[in-house]
Amino acid sequence: MSNFSSDQVRCSLVQDHSKNNSINYILTRADGTIVNEINIGQEEWKYRYPPEKKLFSWKFIDHTPDMRIKVQLRAFQEAFNSIEKVTKLKIDFQKDYTKQTDITVEWLESIESFDNKLSVLAHAWLYSPNSRKNGVMEFNDSPESKWFFTPLGWPVPAYRVDNVNYHKGQTDPRTGKLVMLASQPTVKIVMHEFGHVLGLRHDLIHKDSMMFPSVSRTYKNNKVIKKIFYWDSVSSIPRLTQDYGTAGILARIMDRWRSRRVRESTYKRYA
Repeated sequence: MSNFSSDQVRCSLVQDHSKNNSINYILTRADGTIVNEINIGQEEWKYRYPPEKKLFSWKFIDHTPDMRIKVQLRAFQEAFNSIEKVTKLKIDFQKDYTKQTDITVEWLESIESFDNKLSVLAHAWLYSPNSRKNGVMEFNDSPESKWFFTPLGWPVPAYRVDNVNYHKGQTDPRTGKLVMLASQPTVKIVMHEFGHVLGLRHDLIHKDSMMFPSVSRTYKNNKVIKKIFYWDSVSSIPRLTQDYGTAGILARIMDRWRSRRVRESTYKRYA
């Protein structure tokens, strides 16, 4: 990326698991003061939004054809609401796409936008003062990557993921059942990418961390694994709340209630 300062860093979320880095670093503020000893396997990013920044606005630049627009809106709102439940931040949706916002969401069909890496689901730029890329969240909607996005990553007919090797109505000859493949969990991906927007680097140590650099399957035996949609307390919540405040006890209780109610029916009524 040209015309970017050396302080600008883009972080990507991939499907494949990365190797852990065993080096232990400490979490520090931009001024170098030690915040807390949290092992994330790499140095913490040095910038955060100013403490007076509490309100964020966001908008869609465009949409993916994988989900109805109302479903996409509900999924993104769910992800942003999860941040509001653990910090003192407020994130509001802007319907008018012509207006300037703090965060922009764009679905890109060009694999070149993701350095021709088929494994990259999405990326965002870490916050840096005066950067043109602050708040930019881009999602890989390229045909070459063969992704299909749903809110929670539930199984879908295989042809929706790969219409080259599968056809509509294709069944497994051994079982006679429709061939299904996993989709990509939009809610979790948005939560992860917004963590980058706020200045969180990948946690290379804790596989259960929201900021781990790869996404695991969100369904098991046709049931959603709800804990995958929690902000983890092992590293992500401490890193968020250190700079963006801690939500009140009622908000945290509501977040746990929200997480327990993660289910397909929440979205299918918008379909």
